[in-house]
Amino acid sequence: MSVRRFKSLLYKSSKLQAEIIKEQKRPKPDWLRLCRMKKLRLVMKDKMLEMTQHYSALNNLFLEQQPIRIKSANNNYQYKKYQ
Repeated sequence: MSVRRFKSLLYKSSKLQAEIIKEQKRPKPDWLRLCRMKKLRLVMKDKMLEMTQHYSALNNLFLEQQPIRIKSANNNYQYKKYQ
């Protein structure tokens, strides 16, 4: 997951939300524009959720790895988790 990409989506999503609120407060809001902005914001949220789930799956896969055997100075073996 690119942190830069995630931050960019988060920033754009918050700006879009501000635009949605601004449009809703107008005396006669443009409902077509509102629908488009809301749909675009949902697409951004879905993409962010997909990115976090992908990162979480990779993180879990990495953490579930088996410990490795390391030979110490006195020829004893110790088991440590890979980090």
